[in-house]
Amino acid sequence: MTRDQKITGIAVKLGMSDPSWLSRLIALESNYDPQARNPASSACGLIQIIDSTARDIFGVPTSEALIAMYPDFDSQMDNVVYPYLSRYMPFPTKQSLYMAVFFPLARYVSPDTTFDTLYEQKQIGGSLWPQRLAQFHEANGDIKTVQDYIDKVESRTVKIVAAAGCGIVALLVIGGLVWYLLR
Repeated sequence: MTRDQKITGIAVKLGMSDPSWLSRLIALESNYDPQARNPASSACGLIQIIDSTARDIFGVPTSEALIAMYPDFDSQMDNVVYPYLSRYMPFPTKQSLYMAVFFPLARYVSPDTTFDTLYEQKQIGGSLWPQRLAQFHEANGDIKTVQDYIDKVESRTVKIVAAAGCGIVALLVIGGLVWYLLR
């Protein structure tokens, strides 16, 4: 199975209307490298899982340990990307998917919402929210609003668009044929 086929398969399982959304997201976060690491944080892997996510969702002490368990593209797609994203289904918009990885609280806010506003309103980090906000800005200096991140992901050019369209059409044709034959 090719990388694009794997991405399309996971996107379909997650109910996405456009598999290129998932491809662009992975392209931005890791350039499709399952061993990608962010030198400024604990983030690593295809969708840049951080230590707290590895602990809280996967029951593994660190993101490094999680990625060591699933070191290749296919195993991360099946055992990290899919289970993580399935927690945030459905994905009616690009924003709902992109924010599920980058900042889950922003999945359904207005795209012009600033992350400063979200940190302050939600008191992210409790009484330490001002320090958490400063860390966010240090790591993501050019991203001020939800739309900034959407634009950054969308700027990634991916080849899966044509392949995904063909795959979805093939699934619909096969599904229609099965329905016709079984009726």
